[in-house]
Amino acid sequence: MSPHRRATLPRLIGTAALLGAVAAVTLWAAPPLVAAGRWIALGVLVGTAGGLGYLYLTRRHVPAKYLVPGTLLLLAFQAFPVAYTVAVAFTNFGDGHRGGKAAAIAAIEAASLDRVPGSVDLPFAAATVGDRATG
Repeated sequence: MSPHRRATLPRLIGTAALLGAVAAVTLWAAPPLVAAGRWIALGVLVGTAGGLGYLYLTRRHVPAKYLVPGTLLLLAFQAFPVAYTVAVAFTNFGDGHRGGKAAAIAAIEAASLDRVPGSVDLPFAAATVGDRATG
């Protein structure tokens, strides 16, 4: 087939849908990145959206039109998780480093149940094997 095929209506609709989805994701993700001051991530987002727009709105780079979606999905679902896992593995991220004792006590107290005044007091006995005192 010739690389200069005529644009058909389904192809134009598919291209418009793809570029519309890219624009929607860009417009959805850009304000939080600006608010957080994540300028590198914003640059990657805008550069990727602009690159996809250029790629799919021109008649050049036909092989890239087929390679770019798979490459982006490879990066998103394989390369990024591996890189993030490696980055977390060499940090101090863990239960003892995410908050202090005061934050833990506040979380436990917030999730605790308080007894309602006038409620029925039911007897409680722990199920044990053998002697109740030693368990």
